[in-house]
Amino acid sequence: MRYNISSKIKNMIKVAITEDQLLFRKGFVQLIDSFKNMRVAIEVSNGRELLEALRKDSVDLVILDVNMPVMGGLDSIKILKKEYPSVKVIFLTVFEDEAIIAKLIEAGANAYLGKNSELNEVEITIRKVMENDYYFSEKAIKAMHGNLQNKKKINSNPLLSSITKREREILQLICKEYTS
Repeated sequence: MRYNISSKIKNMIKVAITEDQLLFRKGFVQLIDSFKNMRVAIEVSNGRELLEALRKDSVDLVILDVNMPVMGGLDSIKILKKEYPSVKVIFLTVFEDEAIIAKLIEAGANAYLGKNSELNEVEITIRKVMENDYYFSEKAIKAMHGNLQNKKKINSNPLLSSITKREREILQLICKEYTS
């Protein structure tokens, strides 16, 4: 476990890494620490350790593995979004299935990163989330679209059908990463 790396650099992005695979976590920490104005402040192996660490130190962004012992990512994000609403969450996972990606986004993820992502995609994702509050790659957008189509086919939700044409336009602009 690693806590509280203070920095005098303005606009430093403080990151928490929550990953149970030690070798992968250590490599990820080194990668993020190599980015300008980014530092890993918390490094833990499960969601419970993350929540304990957040009581002692604050971060701007959490990179959260989905499958971990003790407390996994989906359980962790429920508590994170409730107790630390300003903290951004990027899910990190080996799963590439569209239904799983859509589930992570529905759970409140600000972004999704596959464990086989390119190294530069990690920095891009973190910076975009910090700038725009979210970042979804083409793969994630396709997953969301596919999930919405499946939900539409399975059951016609009156709430979804009550969305106005303008609300749909706004949602499409959000998906294209436009800001207000």
